[in-house]
Amino acid sequence: MSTMRESITLAAPDRAGTEHYYSRPQTCRYCGGSGHFAPYGPDDKASVCPDCHGAGKMVAVVDITWVPARRRDQPRKTGAIQ
Repeated sequence: MSTMRESITLAAPDRAGTEHYYSRPQTCRYCGGSGHFAPYGPDDKASVCPDCHGAGKMVAVVDITWVPARRRDQPRKTGAIQ
């Protein structure tokens, strides 16, 4: 579970679209930052970490999508924004 706190100040862009924010790299907790796992036996090869794909670090990606606001004369829609 995430424990690091960073804040993003939202300000409307010039045009509708999607913004991407990336956190600072964090050590992969699954492999402990090594990026791989040692072989189990003499015939095995080291396996690449399935979470970080060998990088040893992970980053969080936050996508913010800007869409037009609902006009007052439009009915409210329920559910997730698509």
